[in-house]
Amino acid sequence: MDSGLTMPESKAVYHRFILEHNRTPRHYGRPAHHDARARVYNPLCGDEMEVFLSWRPPGVVGRVDFAGESCAIATASASLLTQAVETLERDRARELCRRFLAALDDPAAADLPASLAPLLEVRCFPGRLDCARLAWRALAEILA
Repeated sequence: MDSGLTMPESKAVYHRFILEHNRTPRHYGRPAHHDARARVYNPLCGDEMEVFLSWRPPGVVGRVDFAGESCAIATASASLLTQAVETLERDRARELCRRFLAALDDPAAADLPASLAPLLEVRCFPGRLDCARLAWRALAEILA
């Protein structure tokens, strides 16, 4: 995937993206109603998170929320996830999870929506990959 950004530009976008989503995460909080939830934990940095999903018509993601204590990367990744999967059919949401998790490990697998591209810079920080995966693992568990 070629975003058209040079390496220093892409890292700057990554840092702005992480800070902005950490400061004002989308869909943060425990919803009054949800149809499914999963709790995940990252023992390497102590992140704990719950992801909540509500279905619209059966089989279509209505809303995804998250809550917990997590680092900036995990929070930003969860915030982005909540926007990326809304209104997707279950199979498409499951496929997006698979592709995102694969792209963190393999740059050649980065066939993702442009909105997710800045988060892939986390590959420059291998010790933080599990932070970026956290919410996506929870969603994959819900959708399985």
